[in-house]
Amino acid sequence: MLELLFFKMTSLKKNITKQRFLDNQREGPVPVENHNSQKQKFLLEHNKLSPSSLQATTGLLSLFKSKRLSLFKDDTWPIDKLRRPFVLWLTSLTSKEREDLGMEGRTQIN
Repeated sequence: MLELLFFKMTSLKKNITKQRFLDNQREGPVPVENHNSQKQKFLLEHNKLSPSSLQATTGLLSLFKSKRLSLFKDDTWPIDKLRRPFVLWLTSLTSKEREDLGMEGRTQIN
């Protein structure tokens, strides 16, 4: 009886996994170009709105994402959701961190 239950649960798990796979095949993963273009769009908009001391690079955005992973439920970069946390993170960096990131020439905002 226990073996039958185990078999049914395993079978159900395989069906769910197969269905997820098929769903992903139909919808397709988010294209890399789309992800990069969203990140680039965020970067352009942020830099347009920011003073020189808060200008960002794609490397800086990648570091921010790795440090604040909980903000990223998917691979989108909505400016209205992420800009404020990004600016707060950027302004909280110490002088040493800013130097390590190659931002030593920029005036720090306190």
